[in-house]
Amino acid sequence: MDLNIETINHEDFIEIILDCEYTYETGEILIKRTIEDSIKYKTKKVLLNALKLSQPKNLMVRFTWGEKSAEAWRGKLKVASLVDDNPERKFIETVYTNRGGHGKMFTEREKALDWLLSD
Repeated sequence: MDLNIETINHEDFIEIILDCEYTYETGEILIKRTIEDSIKYKTKKVLLNALKLSQPKNLMVRFTWGEKSAEAWRGKLKVASLVDDNPERKFIETVYTNRGGHGKMFTEREKALDWLLSD
């Protein structure tokens, strides 16, 4: 499994760039890494750049990512995800928000940052 996750510390948020396969295993690594990096950089705002993330092999992978990330990040992080325009990607947002996660998916970086940095 090729796994490339890069974190960039910006002034008001961190950006996590994903260049990997969309699997259960990479989801668990991402969830843990996001918490660690938000603590390290002292921020609660995260831009997940998933433009290079592959399509999952089945719908349950998407469901599990949404469910597990909401459990781990609920009440801790505000997450804007930058994704391609595949409408199936929105499923993870639905699962995430239905389980109490504070996040939203965007296809445009500027809109993602406007939402993420608002408060």
